[in-house]
Amino acid sequence: MPTHNKRFYNNQTQVSLRTTLTRLSIGITILMMSGLAYFSYRSARNLILEALKQAALVEVQQGVDEIDQWLAVRKAEVDSIANSPSLKAMDCNIAIPYLEGEIKRLDDFYHFALVHPDGEYYVTNLGKAKANVGDRPHIKQGLKGEIVVSNPVISRVQGFPVVIIVAPIWSEIDKTREVVGLNTGVIDIKRLIEVVNGLGYGTGSYAFALNSEGIPIVHPETRRMGTLEKPAPSLLEDEQPDLRQVARQMISGISDINRAIIDDQEVYVAQIPLKQADWFIALVIPRANIESQLHPLDLMVLTIVGLASAIIILLWRIQEFEKAQLAKSQAVANAANQAKSNFLATISHELRTPLHAILGFSRILSEHPGVQAGKKEIDIIRRSGDHLLELINDVLTMSKIEAGHIALHNYDFDLFELLTTLQDMLQLRADAKGLNLNFEIAEDVPQYIHGDSQKLRQVLLNLVSNAIKFTTQGYVNLRVSTCCKLLSPSKSSISNPVPVDCLSLQIEDTGAGIAFEEIPLLFQPFSQTKTGIKTKEGTGLGLAISQRLVQMMGGEIQVSSMVGQGSIFSFEITLIPVDSKQIQTKHSIRPVLGLAEGQPEYRILVVDDRSTNRELMRRTLEPVGFEVRDANNGQEAISIWQSWSPHLIWMDMRMPVMNGYQATEAIRAAEIAAGTTNRTLIIALTASAFEENKDNILAVGCDDLVRKPFVPETLFSLMAQYLGIKYLYDHSFKSIEQIETIANLNLEDLPVGWLERLYQLAYEADGQGIQALIEELPPDQNNWTITLSKWIDDFRFDAIIDLIMDLDPNYDQHSRSEKPSRR
Repeated sequence: MPTHNKRFYNNQTQVSLRTTLTRLSIGITILMMSGLAYFSYRSARNLILEALKQAALVEVQQGVDEIDQWLAVRKAEVDSIANSPSLKAMDCNIAIPYLEGEIKRLDDFYHFALVHPDGEYYVTNLGKAKANVGDRPHIKQGLKGEIVVSNPVISRVQGFPVVIIVAPIWSEIDKTREVVGLNTGVIDIKRLIEVVNGLGYGTGSYAFALNSEGIPIVHPETRRMGTLEKPAPSLLEDEQPDLRQVARQMISGISDINRAIIDDQEVYVAQIPLKQADWFIALVIPRANIESQLHPLDLMVLTIVGLASAIIILLWRIQEFEKAQLAKSQAVANAANQAKSNFLATISHELRTPLHAILGFSRILSEHPGVQAGKKEIDIIRRSGDHLLELINDVLTMSKIEAGHIALHNYDFDLFELLTTLQDMLQLRADAKGLNLNFEIAEDVPQYIHGDSQKLRQVLLNLVSNAIKFTTQGYVNLRVSTCCKLLSPSKSSISNPVPVDCLSLQIEDTGAGIAFEEIPLLFQPFSQTKTGIKTKEGTGLGLAISQRLVQMMGGEIQVSSMVGQGSIFSFEITLIPVDSKQIQTKHSIRPVLGLAEGQPEYRILVVDDRSTNRELMRRTLEPVGFEVRDANNGQEAISIWQSWSPHLIWMDMRMPVMNGYQATEAIRAAEIAAGTTNRTLIIALTASAFEENKDNILAVGCDDLVRKPFVPETLFSLMAQYLGIKYLYDHSFKSIEQIETIANLNLEDLPVGWLERLYQLAYEADGQGIQALIEELPPDQNNWTITLSKWIDDFRFDAIIDLIMDLDPNYDQHSRSEKPSRR
């Protein structure tokens, strides 16, 4: 065989073997990728579908909550009337006129009735009724002491469905408590109809409600609703098996969403029972309304399949192309290789279009609540996207700063509170690495200053976090001092502190340090030191952003460092001291004991959605002598305001159902409409730290505002200012420094470690814990018991902390790691 033929034969054999192995590898890869892709697709699809179903269930829950709230208010009104003195006597001559007055006050009720245990009853505007209601289920339940909401019935008087709310009348004669009668109120179900008809989830969806017997209360199909002559049939007996199953589940009180076939249509049915009545709400959603939202996932899968097919075809063609060129000369092979390179360069550009779609849809999926639990399926894409998102956010922040789109928002704030919060946030991170984290504040640093606290906090958080990140042992210290005094120290006093316009902040650590030649690169965007690169964290923009923010505040971050010994980052900014009267955190005025003689009875309404906040206000105001009522949202507040006419309303601004802004506007509008000259005082309670919110609060009609957390003296002072209230004060009260009986206590008589535990519990505002600690004291420590018990009742945890500091001057050194210290 000629030599060139042997060479050709050998080349062909090698090409054939390589081609076979390549095709086998491609085939195995396709099978593995197909199996993994299908599993990932099914898992992600199921997770997203479940999330979409839960979103539909939430829609129903919102409607149920609204109806429950409405019924709860109506039940409370009937119960309140039932336990009034006018009804407890069970004398219709007294009760009926009172109930007629309540009918005029409460628009939702058509009439009230006084029901005797034997079934006789007296109705407003009608007197004694002819019928006996003793055998009716809701009457029987009421006589057992329950507040009952009956199933809706079509009234023969009104001609439309009504609901009867029954509340027991309790006797408290001779210290016995038994049901002596019932108060019933009749309301229509317009509110229920409005809410149910308002529920929806896309085109073709509708909602309906059932009573405890499976009979429709509200339904868009008139054929399923009953009349006086022809009662509605129960869905428990409907001819459609899926609808019967849905009705059975609803009556059983099951909250769920499932697929069903109703009226020959595939649908999802989301159902939830009410809490305040034996009623049930269901939302019927066409299947396409939910599953159409899975189209982005399906499209992404199709895109991936198309891209994978294109890659496989490309690889296959490359192999065929290589096989054809092996038989040609070296010159032709070189040309072919160049052509292949050009081809790959071109095709890589074309592949970016479908790749963009993949990244876009994977980002949508990773942000969807239903995919969070299944993020492993797209973990590689998500991690890359997260890193890119972090980089983009930093770049955008830097771009905004450079473009001048970020401005300072200056207002008065508590610098010490900012530092304490910051230290609490970072303490666990420092503890995890065994580092000492110390915040030191010089004596002449003002506590209350005017500036942009948010940007100052962002800079300090970044610098201290960096110090902790690059320190493995030792400490991280933040020192705060003044650097420019406008008055000499001789002119300073406790009541007139030295004004300053310059604050110096220094962050020192014992970390890895920074090489001298790298320091100029620290504040350049995307620049990182060798140590930073080793950690594989961050984008290299944090210090650049911090520097720009400090420059906006009139300063410049300076760095000094030695490799292996640590670093010091420092800067000075311009800040203006302010009067602490606007930002109070401590108080030492005399406690209020009660109202002075000759004061009228003041009615105070407390509005807050948190029960603990309402309880705190009650415990603050009622002992002084104020009559207090409370409401957990603006809607309840308006109802109580209309019936009770409070002198002052403490109004929380952020609440569900109706917030404080809406409630205040509604009250002011009602006063204007009624021509009221003596309007109700409304003072806002807000936890917002943003000064610009004050204008919005006052604009809706509030007379003033108090920021949370507050001290009792702030409340009493404002009430005296606006209502002219005069108080009786505890003239025996002395400040912490003046309590001689406490200051002279022998600390050695206290149990070991008792003072430290007391400090920690007071710092955490744990009243129950302190009460348990008091019980550990020996009998001869009666002064401790009396004083601490009183302070717990008055929520004076700050007084306990200050007392410990006075009794043990060295205690500040023991607890330096727990709070900012003052040198």
